[in-house]
Amino acid sequence: MIPEIKETLNIEEKLNIVAAMVKALPAWFDEGTTISEVMEALGSFENTSFFVAYDKQEALGFIALNMHSHYTAEIAIMAVLAQHHGRGIGRKLVTHAEAFVEGAISSFSQ
Repeated sequence: MIPEIKETLNIEEKLNIVAAMVKALPAWFDEGTTISEVMEALGSFENTSFFVAYDKQEALGFIALNMHSHYTAEIAIMAVLAQHHGRGIGRKLVTHAEAFVEGAISSFSQ
């Protein structure tokens, strides 16, 4: 299975995916972690570049990037469903994020 990585711009969709992952990964997130706490940690979903790994319609994992400037970015949060660990999905998300950041820097530099 090779997941398809798609950028998600819709804030509600981002919230739903993060909520599902937080619920599905209690070992990763403190018990009782809320979406409000995740949003506070991210700063804002509106300004976060957000990519999701899909197998058909199922979200398997996601990565959210905070772009601090035209030259710097950080992974704010990422998660992959436990049943899909070890399949390279996290690596594919990070590789996609790196290419996105490199493209953003290149387009700014030109």
